[in-house]
Amino acid sequence: MKDFDKYKRRAERIASQAERSGGGLGRVLAWLMIIVGAVVTGVQTHALSYNGMRGSMLYRAWLDVASWLPVVLLEGTAVGLILGRLYWFKGTEQRKLGHAASYIVWATLAFNTIAQFTMSNGGGMPDPLLFYVRYILPLSIVAVPYLWKWILDLEPDSQERIATLEVEAEYNAQWRQIVRDQN
Repeated sequence: MKDFDKYKRRAERIASQAERSGGGLGRVLAWLMIIVGAVVTGVQTHALSYNGMRGSMLYRAWLDVASWLPVVLLEGTAVGLILGRLYWFKGTEQRKLGHAASYIVWATLAFNTIAQFTMSNGGGMPDPLLFYVRYILPLSIVAVPYLWKWILDLEPDSQERIATLEVEAEYNAQWRQIVRDQN
């Protein structure tokens, strides 16, 4: 119990110092740079998506909407993972997954930015890049919501609810078996 009290006092001291320090200009500057970066990479990802999806029959009817989906999902996730680790993620597993996923998301955004600059003046794309834009990048439409589902599943409240439902289901199955045996 002494170790817990020692840890608790230390945590309270750190939290108190963090509240008093405020963060001020450093925090504002960091968020400003994050937002500017998200806008710039968003523009690059949109241009890449739009140009790559333009010639595909799959996206022809809804190109204007489809080309924004990877942007919204990737940029929203990049910023959301930062906020989640700071404010929302209660579980250690959530924070670890969010941290690892943020590297993947930012690396994808960096690749999209570099890839946008590989296009020729006429808007043509090398075949491997065209494959990436038409078949890999749209996977973010599925991968990003799954990531957020995974993060929600790792939330301690969710895990507790799932465990409760599992126990209840097991109890109900045992009760039905008892009733069947008696009949």
